[in-house]
This record gives sequence, C-alpha cells and structure tokens, in this order.
Amino acid sequence: MKKWFVFVLLCFAALPVVAADREDVAPDHVFTAILTDTIDVHTVEGNVQMKRGDQNWPVKVRAKDKTITITPIEPYAPGAYEAVFTAGIKNLGGKALTAQTYTFTVTDKPLTTYESDYNFVWQAAGTYQDFYLTGKRGSEVVAGYTMTPATAFDLPITVGMKKSDVLAQYGEPLTEIVKGNVRYQLNDTDRVMTYLTEGRYVSYIVDVHDANRIRAILWVREDMEQAKDGFYRTPSETYAQDASRLMFELLNASRVHYGLQPLLWHDKLSQIARLHSVDMATHNFFSHTNLSGEAPHDRIERGGLSPRMSGENISYGYTNSILAHEGLMDSKGHRDNILQADFTHIGIATAFNAEYAPYITQNFMRP
Repeated sequence: MKKWFVFVLLCFAALPVVAADREDVAPDHVFTAILTDTIDVHTVEGNVQMKRGDQNWPVKVRAKDKTITITPIEPYAPGAYEAVFTAGIKNLGGKALTAQTYTFTVTDKPLTTYESDYNFVWQAAGTYQDFYLTGKRGSEVVAGYTMTPATAFDLPITVGMKKSDVLAQYGEPLTEIVKGNVRYQLNDTDRVMTYLTEGRYVSYIVDVHDANRIRAILWVREDMEQAKDGFYRTPSETYAQDASRLMFELLNASRVHYGLQPLLWHDKLSQIARLHSVDMATHNFFSHTNLSGEAPHDRIERGGLSPRMSGENISYGYTNSILAHEGLMDSKGHRDNILQADFTHIGIATAFNAEYAPYITQNFMRP
C-alpha cells in the first residue's frame, strides 16, 4: 500500500490547516503548506529548503497570505525529498513557527488510473489540495472532473460560483438524455445540473450545504456518453476495486478542502466493508443493520477490530463513484462522517447486484 503524506506547518498561536499530497508525486510536483496565520512573507526567504539527501535541490519558494509553495526549478529526480522549514518564518504578529521537516517521494511511474463506467479510465493528476481527474482514452482527454477553480476545463462556470450563475448561463438543465430509442431520466436535477454544450455533457454539482455554490463539475464528451450502453456497466473485480479506491481519493480531497487530515486506508476495515456490501447486494436490502440484526460497530468488532470510535456510510444505485460521493456529501449525516476530524482510518468496498447496481460501504474508525 502506498504511503500517504500529510504536510502541516505549526505555529504557537494557531492550529494548522492541512495541505496534503495524494501519493508519491510527479517530478514537477508543487509542494504546498497552508497555515491558519498570515505569513510575514519577508521572513520566508532563506528559511525554506528542499533537500535530496545532503543535496539542496534548486526550487522557487513563494509565500502569499497563508500559503507557502515550493516549485522545482528543474524537475525532481525519482527518490525521497525533505522540505525543511526553519523557525525563522514568522506570522504578521512576529511569532515564529516551529521548525519542521516534511518528507515526500517522487516517482517517474505513470499516474494511477481507475476504470470508469465508460470506455475510458480516470487519471488523478492533481493533489488533494487542488483535486481534479481527467478521463483518458489513450492519449485523448474525453472527460473531466474538478473540485478546484484552478482547473476549469475551459468552461464558463467554475467551482465556487453559484447555482444562479449556472442558470443565468445555460437556463434550465436537462431532465433526460436520449440514446437512440431509449430515454434515460436524470434525477436530482436541482443539485446535479446537466447540459449538452459544445459537444460535452456537463454536470454542475450544487452544494446545498454551502449557499448553493458549485462544489464540483463533471463532464463527458458527447460521443462517449452516447456510446455507453445501458445505465450501469458490466462489473468486474478490477472495476469494483477501482471504484472503491477512486471514492477514497474523492473523500480525502473533500477532507483536505475543509482543512482536515486525509484518512488512511485500512485493509481489514475494507474487508469488513466488503462483507456488508456483498451482503446487501446478494440479499437485496439497503441498511446499516444487516439481516442478523448487527449494527456497524457489531460487524467491525466481529471483524477483529476494537476502535475507540467508528462510523459508516452506505450508498446504493449511483452509476459511478463520483456521483455516489457527491450524493453522500449532500446528505448531512453522511457528510458529517466524511468530515469528522476525529476519524483517522477508512475501509471502502463496492459490490454489485444482479442488475449491476453498485452497493458501497464506507467504514470509518479511530483505533
């Protein structure tokens, strides 16, 4: 399992805001650390270094407001690096930050890909801090998903704008997609607003818990959507694993967006989640309590774990992990689990019923 790195700057006066990387990073990686205090930018020069062993790596350091970024002047070589921050960095009040060193690993391997419910794969190109996905069919970009205004895919509406901006730009959203003689009804059109524009089906996802701002944007090229046969794809073990891992990425990106630490993947907890997903899919029920009357904490303890705290989210029937994640973020109780600061680990598993509809279980815990 890959290691997950959390980068935090500490100050004497305030708690940190977490900045984090998804996994081993690319050679052009931009290291980001975010503070809750505004930085005295004049104190940053000379107090930030990037080291590869005993060698100082040439980097460009930029500080603005509460953020410090480190960009390599020449691409990193594969291997382990240390970002070193000295106590010479201060906030505007003159209080020094605690000296800190953070590590990350650069890889020259291709980025991780995830099977989608279309004829392309998702590739996670961004960090958790500015998370987005590109849908790739070979070298072609045929789809996209973004949680950040920094990646807008040449669309006129960006993440953070309002639902009213979408309506002003496009009018009322589609209520169905027609493929040949089949009409596919679109649900929840008040919060997932879909439009066919310039050869793309674009869905603007509205955050009902944040003043109806656009939380994320998902688009798929028109020919990709029209070529998709049926509502669900034929599942496979690889697709089930990728669906769960992609949801892990989405969930952690949402946590980091709200200043929380990303969760760690827990294999045994994932096995426990898988048993419940398979149970629901096989026996055609959807509940936190199984047919034997066991609640989530009962199943977790039966699986051999004794956490200090635990929680569970379940999802059913969404066509893919992206829409399932967005559905959970719309539900207050599920959203609270995803954004629970005290959780540290998660297990996620996906199973499919006879009609290929996915059942997803997320088990959270703090050991």
